[in-house]
Amino acid sequence: MEHERALREELQLLARKRADLNTNKTNNDLTDTKEQSEVPSDRRRSVLDRLGDRIESENPEKSRKRKEWNEVPPRNRSDRTPIDWRRNSFRANEFSAKRFRTNERNGEETHHKLRSKITKPNAEDPSNESSHEETEAEVEQKKNRLIAPHTQKDGMVRNRRLFGSLMNHLGKAKKRIESDTPLFKKQDRKQVQVGEKEKTQSATIEEQARKDSLRLKYERWIARLELDCKEQQTRTKLEHLQKTRKIKHLARFLPSVSSPSLYYLPRLHTKETEDLVEASMEACQEKIAAQERQVELNLQQIETEIKCNIEKYEKLLESLNDDSLPHENDPVADQDSLESNSKAESPKE
Repeated sequence: MEHERALREELQLLARKRADLNTNKTNNDLTDTKEQSEVPSDRRRSVLDRLGDRIESENPEKSRKRKEWNEVPPRNRSDRTPIDWRRNSFRANEFSAKRFRTNERNGEETHHKLRSKITKPNAEDPSNESSHEETEAEVEQKKNRLIAPHTQKDGMVRNRRLFGSLMNHLGKAKKRIESDTPLFKKQDRKQVQVGEKEKTQSATIEEQARKDSLRLKYERWIARLELDCKEQQTRTKLEHLQKTRKIKHLARFLPSVSSPSLYYLPRLHTKETEDLVEASMEACQEKIAAQERQVELNLQQIETEIKCNIEKYEKLLESLNDDSLPHENDPVADQDSLESNSKAESPKE
């Protein structure tokens, strides 16, 4: 009984260790997912959002005003005052009537006569003379414009000066481009080198993160397999002890011939009953010995199978330290199948 109690306590301790291992796994998974969701969030942000944040940090007053301008009031607002259309229309009509009265007081409306290309202008109109003079001035100006440019010395000097400055500017720009070309090429080479360096760094970081995650998975699965091995062994031992206790308890009784067999104990033993009890005791001893041999075989089988799986994961851990990564179809992907097999192999309590 004491040995059975010790085995039960050991099973409870293993169950607690398994629960702690599962909680650590869930916590690590949650932290990994949180880091993955937090880190790329800045990368997924649009350029306009980043610019908006920068503008807010630089000019908070302008950003606040911009937000106020861009805010659209909701349609169903209780604090919004209703519009009185009748009152507004009455005010507009009153304003128009008042303006009409002021125009009447100032005098009648002045009518301006518009000239047309069809109608002949009046001779009495004094504006005709000024218009005629203006047309003559325009004609003279057009004549001066049509004169050949070689007759205008000032214009020729000005044009030469402008052309010379333009050619000088173009020559300077060409020389500057020729002198800056190697600098531009150098800048391009540096940008390419920086981009390649960033790519290699990101690739190494991703590879290291993948290795770390795989290492953590393998170590966790090795610990789980060790717990499975101990748990299955303790369960088989406990089951064997319970069966032997039951067999030893029933060995002192006589079974009935009918089925299901009933165990009874006579009030007074005869020589025949004593022989039967001795025979049942011997049979029980043989049965217990056979069960012990079977239990030892089961324990060895469990240990060899789980040890083989542990060796696989240890080899994978060793390969992680090298440059070569394990194949994607590693045993970690088949965790459910391994766990189901281990549960099927473990005897029921």
